[in-house]
Amino acid sequence: MFMYGGFIFLFVYALTELMDGNRYALAWELARAISGIGLLLYTGDWFGAGHKLVWINYLLLVYFIFSFLLTLWFCLRDLPKKSTIHHELPTA
Repeated sequence: MFMYGGFIFLFVYALTELMDGNRYALAWELARAISGIGLLLYTGDWFGAGHKLVWINYLLLVYFIFSFLLTLWFCLRDLPKKSTIHHELPTA
C-alpha cells in the first residue's frame, strides 16, 4: 500500500506542477510514468483489477506512455510562452 500511496502523491504533484506551469512538470510527469509502469511490472497487476478486466494492464501501460507524451507536447508548446511574459509595475 505504501508504493501505491507514493504513486498517488506523484500523480497529484505532477499534475499540480503542470497546472502551475512549472518548468519541472515534465520531470515529475516522467517520474510518475516510470513509477506507474514500474508498479505495474513489479506487482503484475493494478489493485487486483486484472482479475476483473484482463486487458486493464495493457490499457494502463498505454495510458502512462500517452500521458507522458501529452505532457511533453504541452510543455514544449505552452511553457516557453509563459516564461517570456514580463510583468510591469503600474506607474503612479
